[in-house]
Amino acid sequence: MHSPVNLHPGIPVMKQTGSVINRAGILPNTDYKMGLIEIEGMDFFAYHGCFKEERVIGTRFTVDAWLTADTTESESSDDLKHTVNYQAVYALIRQEMEQHSHLLEHVARRIINAIYRDFNTVTHVKIKVSKLNPALAHGGKIRQVSVTLEQ
Repeated sequence: MHSPVNLHPGIPVMKQTGSVINRAGILPNTDYKMGLIEIEGMDFFAYHGCFKEERVIGTRFTVDAWLTADTTESESSDDLKHTVNYQAVYALIRQEMEQHSHLLEHVARRIINAIYRDFNTVTHVKIKVSKLNPALAHGGKIRQVSVTLEQ
Protein backbone atom coordinates (compact mmCIF):
# COMPACT_ATOMS: atom_id res chain seq x y z
CA MET A 1 0.00 0.00 0.00
CA HIS A 2 1.36 3.46 -0.87
CA SER A 3 1.45 6.43 1.51
CA PRO A 4 -1.60 8.71 1.33
CA VAL A 5 -1.17 12.16 -0.21
CA ASN A 6 -1.71 15.04 2.20
CA LEU A 7 -4.17 17.35 0.47
CA HIS A 8 -4.52 19.55 3.56
CA PRO A 9 -1.16 20.79 4.91
CA GLY A 10 -1.14 21.07 8.68
CA ILE A 11 -3.56 18.18 9.12
CA PRO A 12 -1.80 14.85 9.62
CA VAL A 13 -2.73 12.03 7.29
CA MET A 14 -3.42 8.60 8.71
CA LYS A 15 -2.63 5.41 6.89
CA GLN A 16 -5.69 3.77 5.43
CA THR A 17 -6.55 0.31 6.61
CA GLY A 18 -9.29 -0.39 4.11
CA SER A 19 -11.62 2.29 5.54
CA VAL A 20 -12.33 5.76 4.21
CA ILE A 21 -10.60 8.63 6.02
CA ASN A 22 -12.18 12.08 5.91
CA ARG A 23 -10.41 15.36 5.06
CA ALA A 24 -9.31 15.94 8.63
CA GLY A 25 -7.61 12.55 8.66
CA ILE A 26 -10.22 11.07 10.97
CA LEU A 27 -11.68 7.65 10.46
CA PRO A 28 -15.46 8.16 10.61
CA ASN A 29 -17.51 6.07 12.97
CA THR A 30 -19.72 3.93 10.75
CA ASP A 31 -21.57 2.37 13.68
CA TYR A 32 -24.30 5.01 13.56
CA LYS A 33 -26.02 7.21 10.99
CA MET A 34 -27.00 10.81 11.53
CA GLY A 35 -30.18 12.23 10.09
CA LEU A 36 -31.49 15.78 9.93
CA ILE A 37 -35.12 16.12 10.95
CA GLU A 38 -36.57 19.47 9.86
CA ILE A 39 -39.83 20.70 11.38
CA GLU A 40 -40.69 24.03 9.79
CA GLY A 41 -43.50 26.54 10.01
CA MET A 42 -45.01 25.67 13.38
CA ASP A 43 -47.53 28.44 14.10
CA PHE A 44 -48.46 29.64 17.58
CA PHE A 45 -50.34 32.47 19.23
CA ALA A 46 -48.44 33.48 22.37
CA TYR A 47 -47.75 36.30 24.81
CA HIS A 48 -44.00 36.95 24.59
CA GLY A 49 -42.53 40.44 24.60
CA CYS A 50 -41.11 43.29 26.59
CA PHE A 51 -44.14 45.57 26.13
CA LYS A 52 -47.08 45.09 28.50
CA GLU A 53 -49.46 45.13 25.53
CA GLU A 54 -47.67 42.16 23.93
CA ARG A 55 -48.11 40.17 27.11
CA VAL A 56 -51.82 41.08 27.28
CA ILE A 57 -53.09 40.88 23.68
CA GLY A 58 -50.47 38.43 22.32
CA THR A 59 -49.30 37.93 18.76
CA ARG A 60 -48.44 35.24 16.23
CA PHE A 61 -45.15 33.35 16.24
CA THR A 62 -43.55 30.71 14.05
CA VAL A 63 -40.95 28.19 15.14
CA ASP A 64 -38.62 26.15 12.92
CA ALA A 65 -36.59 23.27 14.33
CA TRP A 66 -33.68 21.34 12.86
CA LEU A 67 -32.69 18.26 14.85
CA THR A 68 -29.71 16.04 14.15
CA ALA A 69 -30.26 12.56 15.53
CA ASP A 70 -28.93 9.04 15.33
CA THR A 71 -31.26 7.41 12.79
CA THR A 72 -29.50 4.06 12.56
CA GLU A 73 -32.27 1.98 14.08
CA SER A 74 -35.21 3.78 12.46
CA GLU A 75 -33.67 3.50 8.98
CA SER A 76 -33.88 -0.27 9.13
CA SER A 77 -36.84 -0.83 11.50
CA ASP A 78 -39.31 1.60 9.91
CA ASP A 79 -40.72 2.01 13.42
CA LEU A 80 -41.74 5.40 14.83
CA LYS A 81 -40.53 4.49 18.31
CA HIS A 82 -36.94 4.38 16.96
CA THR A 83 -36.84 7.97 15.75
CA VAL A 84 -37.66 11.51 16.85
CA ASN A 85 -41.43 11.80 16.57
CA TYR A 86 -42.14 15.24 15.10
CA GLN A 87 -45.59 15.30 16.74
CA ALA A 88 -43.97 14.87 20.15
CA VAL A 89 -41.48 17.65 19.30
CA TYR A 90 -44.37 19.91 18.26
CA ALA A 91 -46.20 19.21 21.55
CA LEU A 92 -43.04 20.01 23.53
CA ILE A 93 -42.50 23.28 21.61
CA ARG A 94 -46.17 24.21 22.09
CA GLN A 95 -45.73 23.77 25.87
CA GLU A 96 -42.68 26.05 25.85
CA MET A 97 -44.49 28.65 23.71
CA GLU A 98 -47.32 28.73 26.27
CA GLN A 99 -44.89 29.92 28.98
CA HIS A 100 -44.58 33.70 28.89
CA SER A 101 -41.16 35.25 28.25
CA HIS A 102 -39.88 38.73 27.54
CA LEU A 103 -37.25 37.65 25.01
CA LEU A 104 -37.26 35.31 22.02
CA GLU A 105 -33.78 34.19 23.08
CA HIS A 106 -35.24 32.88 26.33
CA VAL A 107 -37.99 30.98 24.51
CA ALA A 108 -35.50 29.42 22.06
CA ARG A 109 -33.15 28.35 24.87
CA ARG A 110 -36.00 26.72 26.79
CA ILE A 111 -37.02 24.81 23.66
CA ILE A 112 -33.47 23.58 23.08
CA ASN A 113 -33.12 22.47 26.70
CA ALA A 114 -36.44 20.64 26.59
CA ILE A 115 -35.56 18.82 23.37
CA TYR A 116 -32.27 17.57 24.84
CA ARG A 117 -34.10 16.58 28.03
CA ASP A 118 -36.76 14.53 26.23
CA PHE A 119 -35.01 13.10 23.14
CA ASN A 120 -31.82 11.19 23.92
CA THR A 121 -30.97 10.42 20.26
CA VAL A 122 -30.74 14.13 19.37
CA THR A 123 -27.14 15.33 19.06
CA HIS A 124 -27.63 18.86 17.68
CA VAL A 125 -30.52 21.33 17.77
CA LYS A 126 -31.13 24.56 15.85
CA ILE A 127 -34.24 26.57 16.73
CA LYS A 128 -35.60 29.68 15.02
CA VAL A 129 -38.35 31.60 16.82
CA SER A 130 -40.03 34.38 14.83
CA LYS A 131 -42.46 37.02 16.08
CA LEU A 132 -44.79 38.15 13.30
CA ASN A 133 -45.67 41.86 13.05
CA PRO A 134 -43.94 42.83 16.31
CA ALA A 135 -45.02 45.95 18.16
CA LEU A 136 -42.73 48.96 17.72
CA ALA A 137 -42.45 51.67 20.40
CA HIS A 138 -42.35 54.54 17.88
CA GLY A 139 -44.60 53.22 15.13
CA GLY A 140 -43.52 51.62 11.89
CA LYS A 141 -43.87 48.11 10.61
CA ILE A 142 -41.69 45.00 10.65
CA ARG A 143 -42.95 41.80 9.03
CA GLN A 144 -41.11 39.60 11.52
CA VAL A 145 -38.18 39.47 13.87
CA SER A 146 -36.38 36.19 14.51
CA VAL A 147 -33.84 34.68 16.85
CA THR A 148 -31.93 31.51 15.94
CA LEU A 149 -30.02 29.52 18.54
CA GLU A 150 -28.24 26.22 18.19
CA GLN A 151 -26.42 23.81 20.39
